[in-house]
Amino acid sequence: MAICKSTGEQTYVSMALDLAESLLSNNFCGEARILLRETIPVLQLKAGLDDSRSLMGRWHYAQAIYMDDEADLNDFLKAE
Repeated sequence: MAICKSTGEQTYVSMALDLAESLLSNNFCGEARILLRETIPVLQLKAGLDDSRSLMGRWHYAQAIYMDDEADLNDFLKAE
């Protein structure tokens, strides 16, 4: 299951999702939100909306918003 034609992009996406998961597990929710806000559009463009990695990125983004005390209404609206 190749997510992107380019190996570099596939590596970037995998590393970004792993880093986001690590940031969330260490309560760096704001940093995870920033990373995922840049990564999710790449995932959706290259792999599609229903790809498991796209869904995982969106799931992590939702967790980051939920866990972040500094998240506001604009963050919720951007998530859609």
